[in-house]
Amino acid sequence: MGSCNRLPGRGKESRSRETNGRGYGTVMHITYKIKPDRVADFKRAFDRCAVETLKEPGCLKYEIYQSYNDTTLFFLLEKWQHKQAHQNHSQTEHLKAYFKAIEGAFDQGGSFELFRIPPAIEAE
Repeated sequence: MGSCNRLPGRGKESRSRETNGRGYGTVMHITYKIKPDRVADFKRAFDRCAVETLKEPGCLKYEIYQSYNDTTLFFLLEKWQHKQAHQNHSQTEHLKAYFKAIEGAFDQGGSFELFRIPPAIEAE
């Protein structure tokens, strides 16, 4: 398995597992394979989107990693306080602008998986 490096200055994290009664927290795991001549465009578009995304209510983490072994391979990790926050994110103007900016940048299919974060089990 290849190694990745976290791109500096990208992302934030909270240790909170609180969901404010809106259900489970949500984690999204996405891999992208980007055309070599579009890597810089992809990083710039992500940075612009991340600035606004990290301000969104319920966003706990929004980080991107680039493979050491294949500089066209990226891994995006998103963590949301609850599923509704993630759904709200999908309707934002900055996310729409991101997808427009990276249109045609994908070299081949990536992968996408949505996970739920179960509430912490309290010690008895």
